[in-house]
Amino acid sequence: MWTLVVITMALWGVDAKGIKLHLSDEIKSMLEKSDWDHQGTALSIHGPMTLDVQANFKLKKGQVFLKSWVSRHKDCAHIKKHRPLSRDGVYTIYPTLGTNKTVFCDMTTDGGGWTVIQKRIDGETDFYRNWTDYKNGFGHADHEYWLGNDAIHALTKDKNQILRIDMMKFSREKGHATYSSFFVDNEANKYKLTLGSFNGTKGLGDSLRISNNMYFSTYDRDNDKDDSRHCVQRYKAPGWMNGCFRSNLNDEMKSMLEKSNWDHQDTALSIHGPMTLDLQSSFKLKEGQVFLKSRVSRHKDCAQIKIHRPLSRDGVYTIYPTPGTNKTVFCDMTTDGGGWTVIQRRIDGEIDFYRNWKDYKNGFGHADHEYWLGNDAIHALTKDKNQILRIDMVKFSREKGHATYSSFFVDNEANKYKLKLGSFNGTKGLGDSFSSFNNMYFSTKDRDNDKRGGDHCVQKYKSPGWMNGCFSANLNGVYKTSLKDYTELHWQNWGKVGPLRSAKMMIRPKQTN
Repeated sequence: MWTLVVITMALWGVDAKGIKLHLSDEIKSMLEKSDWDHQGTALSIHGPMTLDVQANFKLKKGQVFLKSWVSRHKDCAHIKKHRPLSRDGVYTIYPTLGTNKTVFCDMTTDGGGWTVIQKRIDGETDFYRNWTDYKNGFGHADHEYWLGNDAIHALTKDKNQILRIDMMKFSREKGHATYSSFFVDNEANKYKLTLGSFNGTKGLGDSLRISNNMYFSTYDRDNDKDDSRHCVQRYKAPGWMNGCFRSNLNDEMKSMLEKSNWDHQDTALSIHGPMTLDLQSSFKLKEGQVFLKSRVSRHKDCAQIKIHRPLSRDGVYTIYPTPGTNKTVFCDMTTDGGGWTVIQRRIDGEIDFYRNWKDYKNGFGHADHEYWLGNDAIHALTKDKNQILRIDMVKFSREKGHATYSSFFVDNEANKYKLKLGSFNGTKGLGDSFSSFNNMYFSTKDRDNDKRGGDHCVQKYKSPGWMNGCFSANLNGVYKTSLKDYTELHWQNWGKVGPLRSAKMMIRPKQTN
């Protein structure tokens, strides 16, 4: 009999096709620098997630068609196909045109490209939930979660998916089961399950077959085949139920204490700071009393994640800058000890950074690619005035450099997100191009807060950010491969001035350093 400590259910598309959706206005074709004249643009959609943008340009001696693609992936298999070097981590996928979901992608197991639809690790997330929760999904993709039955239906409705279930016992023995096909019907058909043939690790038998052709059940929806019992309520096991089950991947993780003569006495809860919650339970035994202290993880930033999960890897995580706000961010867990919360990231120009005040206030882009975290969130993370800033940059020549500032604080919106910087330190040959923004207000194309009297610096140089007169760095500028008019992404004091291939701004508390 298998007693599980870790469970992962993942889907893999048998025939993954490339998915593309939008084209940034700021990525300019070399054609636009010549005598080409734009004639028209045609848009066509193929399937639920493939969108082609075809632009027609006319030249003196003839005509040419340019076809461009930008990635918006339906599942992890699509991401793996178009980014072969992708690592395990959290990504945003689009099961349908109107739906995005944050999922964990397994990019290494058996070739990778697996979309994880369910993940159990340590029992931190309660899986004994109602129909609505299982319909929409719950938990956090960087830890424990259920993707959501609507999303699982959208991913499997082409009936071209295979299912893999990875499990590990408390003894550390590992096993996995695969099913040659996996389809979950829609809500009207109670998310009915259809499974293909089984294959598994030696010694591990088929325990999910009994759920084939069964409807989904939760504690408030009894759709099982057992007339005398409500299987979910009896066994705390939401899922596809027959009578009642031979596998239970959504039950409560039982403490070893439940198998002894412990009696629960009381539970005390206390909150320390914005995001650390302690749960202390008292259990009484015949010969005395013992206190068990458990921590429920809701981390304020990447530094807290690193402290509580020292083996965490680079990737996308959910953080909580305030108790009422969650943000999806990229955490750099390797550079100089790790624990860095990335607040800005530029890679290839796919995301347009020439945006308005509201966009910079709330944030935009995708944490697994290019994004701005959001000024409100950056203020919340830095308001204790205990953060350091690191800016990593790469030139198109592949030369790398970084700058650090001993303190970094962004004020609130009422004070126009005013910037406070500490002392500079940088790679040899890389000078300070950011301190000129110290004590400056934030500016966007619709809010001119710079110190330049005659010019609106952001509009002139397409450079939202902290402005003086006008700038010595443009990290939110237009992504181009050559420097023409300083609207481009660049750092002025670093050898010969040229455009940057990539840049990221990241912060962490001083004591982590």
